[in-house]
Amino acid sequence: MTPTPNTGSAATPGRGHTLEALLAAASLLLAAQLGWIVVEYWASLPAPGRQVEIRSPDAPYPYLVFLPEGYAASDRRWPLILHLHGSGERGHDLRAVRTTSLPRLLDRGRRVPAIVVSPQCPPGETWSAYAIMGLADALTRRFAIDQRRLYATGYSMGGYATWEVGCTFPGRFAAIVPICGGGPAAWGSRLASLPTWAFHGARDDAVPPDETIELVEAMRQAGGTPRLTIYDNLGHGIWDQVYATDEVYEWLWTHETPAEPEDKGSSNDR
Repeated sequence: MTPTPNTGSAATPGRGHTLEALLAAASLLLAAQLGWIVVEYWASLPAPGRQVEIRSPDAPYPYLVFLPEGYAASDRRWPLILHLHGSGERGHDLRAVRTTSLPRLLDRGRRVPAIVVSPQCPPGETWSAYAIMGLADALTRRFAIDQRRLYATGYSMGGYATWEVGCTFPGRFAAIVPICGGGPAAWGSRLASLPTWAFHGARDDAVPPDETIELVEAMRQAGGTPRLTIYDNLGHGIWDQVYATDEVYEWLWTHETPAEPEDKGSSNDR
């Protein structure tokens, strides 16, 4: 799907148009001085190779988006990585999401041959699997995304959400990478066919490693073949190490859903 930039309603030439242009120029100048760019819903497509902020009325969450090098010069469709942060990055300022994990690595020059979207959960709330899937649907309408290669990953609160969205919509994702999260062992049978690589720190005192271990074991008992990596000498904050590992991305690219993704739940269902 070739994305069509949402340019909003056409402006009528005149003072209002001039004022809008001046405000847009001032916003971009300020953003350049701060080293980041905010792209509102009416803005043109963000430049590839740079992570930018987008707030769009058709998306359940505001988000950071990274477009890979070559995005604008090709008609190809790209993998989508949905990255879900932990509880400490909730809020209304997307700069908080940039401070850690995969968004920080992207800001520091990490390059991934995929579209990477990192939404922000509002303060006081937890991730909603339905809203996450609604965001994925909105993104596929806006960007050139290969719907056979949707991947979910996240850490801590986002790790729990990764397990949950995978369980709720197992036919929509090609693979998931939950980090220091967990979920009920009863999810194991529904997740069994979903390629999964789970990570946890053995010394995690925030989320017990058994929450990951028991869910992985439940998947295996149901016939699944999930991968599990336990870092023996690490605690809760293992996500930077995971996202800096090339093998994680190489493993993701080996998985895709069938040409017509299996419909196991709609983002409109409840």
